[in-house]
Amino acid sequence: MPYRSYMQITCLEMGKGAGADMERKSASRRIAVIDARLDEIEKAKQDLLRAVAASGQGMMPGRLPGLELRPAPRRSAGGFKIRY
Repeated sequence: MPYRSYMQITCLEMGKGAGADMERKSASRRIAVIDARLDEIEKAKQDLLRAVAASGQGMMPGRLPGLELRPAPRRSAGGFKIRY
């Protein structure tokens, strides 16, 4: 009965379109919110750095022991995961 197969294919396509489209839009909105927050953080950081530079009271390297810049340790080699 090929008509049943075609009906099943149609139902699968409808389910794929509705569910995947909603998930994609939701994920895009979340990514946009995260990107906006990262931009806010970067702007605040730049404002603070400019204020420190304008005051002329930047930190003197070597002034206090243990305050030299070091790269942060890697916490994991895993990738970014999104849970639904």
